[in-house]
Amino acid sequence: MVLKPSDTTPASSLLMPRSWPSISRRSDNVVCGDRDTGRLLVEHPTPAMVSVTGSVRAGMEVAAAAATQVKAGPS
Repeated sequence: MVLKPSDTTPASSLLMPRSWPSISRRSDNVVCGDRDTGRLLVEHPTPAMVSVTGSVRAGMEVAAAAATQVKAGPS
């Protein structure tokens, strides 16, 4: 899991992974940055799922960026 908080969020976001239960041996990360950083994360082919909490505009931008990686199923 990767958490990319708002660039206006306090540094306390960096403490969040300490409170997440360790369910598996995966790596949980916090990536700080601006909108361009978030866009690059969403557009990358690796994430299988993206969730956003924020404004309608932010949701629309994330959906548009994620849509470039949506794969069509068998016809």
